Amino acid sequence: MDSSNLDYAIDLLPEHEATSEEKSILKGIRKFGDTTVKQVMRTRLDVCGMKKKEFQGC
Repeated sequence: MDSSNLDYAIDLLPEHEATSEEKSILKGIRKFGDTTVKQVMRTRLDVCGMKKKEFQGC
């Protein structure tokens, strides 16, 4: 089954089985499989850090 057929099958799910948001999530998961590591890699200079203490307040 290719990706367009899978998207079509997801769209055919009845609303009581999967909301439009859930369908969107399923399609996103499928598209994530087509993503290479190089597409999401960031240099250390582009990454910000924060202390655990600061994060716990979020």
